[in-house]
Amino acid sequence: LCLSFSGSLLTYTWAYYACVSLPRFVILRFQLWRLVTNVFVEHGVIFGIISIIWITQSLKQLEKDKGSMFMLHCVIVILTLGNVIFLFVCGLLLSMEELGGASGSFMANQTMCGVLEILFGLVAVQCLPSNEPTIQFCCLPVHVPTKWYPVILLGLYQFLRAIDFGMMSCLAAGCLYAHYPEIFQASTSRLREWEKSRWMSLIVASPGFGFIPLDPTAAGEPAAEVDEDDPFLSL
Repeated sequence: LCLSFSGSLLTYTWAYYACVSLPRFVILRFQLWRLVTNVFVEHGVIFGIISIIWITQSLKQLEKDKGSMFMLHCVIVILTLGNVIFLFVCGLLLSMEELGGASGSFMANQTMCGVLEILFGLVAVQCLPSNEPTIQFCCLPVHVPTKWYPVILLGLYQFLRAIDFGMMSCLAAGCLYAHYPEIFQASTSRLREWEKSRWMSLIVASPGFGFIPLDPTAAGEPAAEVDEDDPFLSL
C-alpha cells in the first residue's frame, strides 16, 4: 500500500524518469539500479489507486493464508524474475533494430514499474494452485474459471490500455513461482527462521503481520515437533 501511494505521488516528478525501468537505459547504458528502483514509481495516479484497491480487496486473503513472509518472498522473486524476463525479451527484440526492424524501437520504449505489475504475478500465485472452480472477477458480480483468471485479467488490461510487456513478464514470473515451488519458493521452516531474525523484528511487530501457518504439511513438508515455549506461538 505504501509503495502504491508513494509511487503515485512520484509519477510526475524527476524520480519517475530516474527510477523507471527502460530497456534503452538498462541494456544500452547499463543503468542496473533501475531493476530495483522501478517498484517505487507507478505508471500514473490511476494505476496507484487500482493497486491499492486490488491489494485490499483481492490479495489480502493470500497473505492471511500463507503469511506475510511468504508474501514478501513472493514479491521479491516476482520482481526479480519479472525483470529478467522483461529485459531478455526486450534485449532480444532490440537486436532487430540493427537489422532494420521496427520491433526494436517499440521495445526500447517499453517500461516496467510500479506495484500493479507485480500484482498480476501474485494473482497467478493465488489462483493457479487453488482448487476452487471459479473466482469472483474483481469486484463485479461475475465469476470466471480460477485457473484462467490471471490470463483473463491481463487480456482485459491489455485491451483497455496497450500492450505492456512488463505486465506479461510479471505474470509469467508468477506462473513459474506457482508451478515450480521447489525451485522458487522458500520452505516453511526457512520462512519461520526469517520471522525470528533480528532484521525482521520491526516488521514482525507491526500490526496486521501474518505469521507462517504452524502446520508445515500444508506446504508438503514433514510435520515437525512444536516447541510450546516458543514465544512466537503466543502471537
